Amino acid sequence: MTTTTATTTSAPQRRVKKTRQPQRRRVFSIGSWTFRCLHFRIWDAFLDGMQSFFEGIVLLLGPVLILLALGITTMLSYTFFDILVPMMLEKHEQSSFQWTWVGLHCTWVLFLLVNILFNYFMCVMTRNSGPKYDQVVRELADATGFVFPETPAEVEEYRLEYEDKMTLRIRRRREREMEKNQQQQQEGRTTSTSTSPNHGTVNGNHNNNSDVLLTSTVTTSDAGSSSTSMITHRKQPQPNATTVVNPAPTTTSVRRWMLMGPFEWGFCHNSKQPKPPRSHYDHVTKRLVLNLDHYCPWMFNSIGYFNYRYFVNFLVYVFLGMSYGALLTFEPFMLLQTVEYSTHSKHERAMRQHLPRPQPMIPHRDEKMLISLAFMICAAIGFAILILGGFHVFLVLTAQTTIEFHGNWSKWRRQGNKFRNPYSEGYRKNWRRIYGDQPWFLAVLPSAREPQYLPFPIPGKDTRRFAAASTKIEIIPGNNV
Repeated sequence: MTTTTATTTSAPQRRVKKTRQPQRRRVFSIGSWTFRCLHFRIWDAFLDGMQSFFEGIVLLLGPVLILLALGITTMLSYTFFDILVPMMLEKHEQSSFQWTWVGLHCTWVLFLLVNILFNYFMCVMTRNSGPKYDQVVRELADATGFVFPETPAEVEEYRLEYEDKMTLRIRRRREREMEKNQQQQQEGRTTSTSTSPNHGTVNGNHNNNSDVLLTSTVTTSDAGSSSTSMITHRKQPQPNATTVVNPAPTTTSVRRWMLMGPFEWGFCHNSKQPKPPRSHYDHVTKRLVLNLDHYCPWMFNSIGYFNYRYFVNFLVYVFLGMSYGALLTFEPFMLLQTVEYSTHSKHERAMRQHLPRPQPMIPHRDEKMLISLAFMICAAIGFAILILGGFHVFLVLTAQTTIEFHGNWSKWRRQGNKFRNPYSEGYRKNWRRIYGDQPWFLAVLPSAREPQYLPFPIPGKDTRRFAAASTKIEIIPGNNV
C-alpha cells in the first residue's frame, strides 16, 4: 500500500530496502519437551505437505484412470460389434452391397480402435527420462554452444553463476517496476495539480513538506518456490502541489524461465542439473522434462518432447471415434423414445426372449442401457476432446506448450503486437518439428519413431537430430533483463 508520511527535511531522499517478514515464534510442549520454531516455517511446511499429498493423490489416480479408459473402450467396442453391426446388417438386408457397406463400417472402426490403443499405449509407456533424454540434452548442448558441466564441482560453479545472473535480472526488473510506479505517481500528481482548487492539502491537512513513499512488489518463483520483496522509494512532492494517496502497489508474479532468453540454459534446483531451454520440472514424476506440456493422470505420465506426438494423435483419433460413435448410436437412441420401442419392449418382457425388431435400428429391451450409455459417452467425450484436442492442435501449429502458452499470453498482454514467439517458424515447419518430414497422412499413422527434430528451432540452422552438433548459435539474453 502506498503511504503518505510527514517529514521535516526538504531534500529529496531515496532508499531501497527489503522488508522482511516478522519472525514470530510458535512454542509446542510435549511432556517435558519444548519445541520452538518460526511461524512462517510452519506455514511453508504445511504448504509443502499439502502439495506432496495432492501430488501423491494425482499419481495414484493414474492406474485407476487407465483401467477406466480401457473399460470405456471395451464397452464401446462391444456395443458396436455386438449390437450395431447386426442392426446395420438387417437395415441393408435388401441391398446387394450389404456386406460391403457393413465391412467398410467395421474397417473404419478397427482403424480408429488400433490407432487409439497404439497411441495411448505409447503415450503411457514412453518416458521423458533415461538415456534418450541424456542424448538429446547433449545434442542440445552442442547445438547451442553450451559447455555442459560434468563433475559435481562444475555443476556447483554453474549453479552459482546462474543464481548471480538471476539475482541481477530480478533486481533490474524491480527497478523497472519502481520507475513505472514513479511515472504513474508523477502523472497522478500532475493531474491533481491541474484540477484541485486547494493546493498543498491532503484530506484537508496542510502537507507541503510531506514525503511520498512509492512501493512496488515483485514476486519471483522458481521450481515451486517464491520470494517477495518490497522496494520503497521516497520522493518529496513539488511545493504548492496537491499530494494524493496513490493506489495499491502493483504486484507482478513472474517465473524465472520467463526472465531468460529462448536459447539460454538455466538450472533446476529440484533435479540439481542444468535446465535446457523449454524444459520444466514435473513435480508429480519428479523429473526434468523437455518441452513439458503437463502431467496427464489419464496417461499416468508427463506429456513432453518424447510422447507429445502420441498424445495429440490420441486426442485426434478419440475425437473421430467418439464423433463416429455418436452418429451411429443417434438413431437407435432416438428410437428409444418411440411408441414402437415401448410396445416391442413390453412384448419381449412378457416373452422373455428377443423378438423380431419392428424397425432395423430399434434396440432389443436388454440393449437399451448400452445404447443410451454409448451415445451419451460418445457425445460428452467427443465434445470435451473437441475443445482439448483443438487447443493442442493450435499449440502444435504455433510451436507452444501449455506452459509456454500462459507465459506468452502474459507477454503479449504486456508487449502487444511487438511480441513474437521465438520458437515459431510458421505452421508448416511447426508441424514438421512434431511430426517429422513425412506427409501428414503418413505422419499420423502408428509409428514408434523418435522425434526427428530437436525440441526448439535454431534460426537459419538445421535442427534435425544428429545434425545439430555442427551448428552453433549465439545465446540471446532474456527479454526481461
